[in-house]
Amino acid sequence: MPSPRNSTALSAQRFTAQSRISSTFAPFLRCFREKPDDSFSTDIRSVWRFATVSTTAVRIPPHAIPTSPASELAVSNVLCVPSAIRIGPTRSSPLPSRMRTLVASGGWSTASVVAKKSRDNGASRYRYHALRALVEISTLPRMTNRRDFITRSSAALAAATIPAVASTPSQAGEMTGILKKGVKFSMVKEPGMSVVDQFKMLKEVGFHGTELRTENNVDYKMYREAVEKSDFPVHGIVNSNKPDLETAVKFASDIGGTSVLYVAKYDRDRPLMESWKETQSVIRKGLPAAEKYEVKILVENVWAGFLISALDTERYVDEINHPWFGSYFDVGNNVRWGVPQHWIQILGDRIGKLDIKEWDEKKHASEGLRAGFSSELGEGTIDWPAVRAALREIGYKGWATAEVKGGNRERLADISRRMDNILGLA
Repeated sequence: MPSPRNSTALSAQRFTAQSRISSTFAPFLRCFREKPDDSFSTDIRSVWRFATVSTTAVRIPPHAIPTSPASELAVSNVLCVPSAIRIGPTRSSPLPSRMRTLVASGGWSTASVVAKKSRDNGASRYRYHALRALVEISTLPRMTNRRDFITRSSAALAAATIPAVASTPSQAGEMTGILKKGVKFSMVKEPGMSVVDQFKMLKEVGFHGTELRTENNVDYKMYREAVEKSDFPVHGIVNSNKPDLETAVKFASDIGGTSVLYVAKYDRDRPLMESWKETQSVIRKGLPAAEKYEVKILVENVWAGFLISALDTERYVDEINHPWFGSYFDVGNNVRWGVPQHWIQILGDRIGKLDIKEWDEKKHASEGLRAGFSSELGEGTIDWPAVRAALREIGYKGWATAEVKGGNRERLADISRRMDNILGLA
């Protein structure tokens, strides 16, 4: 690992990291081309001081990577791994193999490095400063030799990158009494039913509770009465920012909910840390109400290009450091950026609730980006046994709420049965 001392760059040279399959990845390689005097040319110590070092990799959380308004997508993690990579068109890196740097995101669609040349005591040497990878994962087909590439790069990294195999049936009832099975109320497609009857129907098909969206002009009293008449709880509120967060917290409390799901807004035309600080400010303003009404504010990992790393989310939650704030972990949303069970292990007791959806890596690769969500629960590539094991490992106990394509009673009953299977509830 390069020393952070004496790291002011006298000049900057850019090289493309070329593996044996560089020709395969060439059409997908897109590296941000900053100028030598651009703000990206940051003292290397500002990045490396956040690094976590192990025997196989140096992991740099995305918050440590300099941002730019021109960037399109924040890389989820930067990994420095031992691999056989050539630097430049004709020469190999002068550094030891463990310092040959591969910047990787998601499906191994891009690899690039930026080399900074500096002089220490008159001797020239290269320091490799990983900055930014831009990638459009949706255009990537399945690579026939991708597995070989990952294996050569790092066995540890391969374990975190190769898609999981289809889930196997759970052991009967292994999570019964641990997980509560929820459903988004927006999934109910029975327009002829009253809210009370819809709640009763959800209870009859096996759900333990539901979650509502907040909107302007919501009849709070109607939902309170429906909860009482059906004996079916509304465990939380999905905040649509209409009304504000404080009002959503009060609404959740009024109907017996224990959480407000908050989606942090992210503007790609602004520096990442501006959105980071601004959304944290919104959350902090809502925390007095959360504490007063005993309702947790939980931030969800979504596809906005924000909080797409477990380390990122961990830091985001820890910076706020409040007992009434945590993570609303979406198992399906996570797979584009990482491995669900690994996120669960890192976030630990920061996880307040779970959203449940499936992801299918094969459909994602062959049919387009969002096609990954089209598989039924238990028929995709999420490793549900590993997810259950990770939940047991961290001692999670609470709500797991379906967020998939809804429908009528029969459809909802099928979703309930599928959740029983993948979550170990039957």
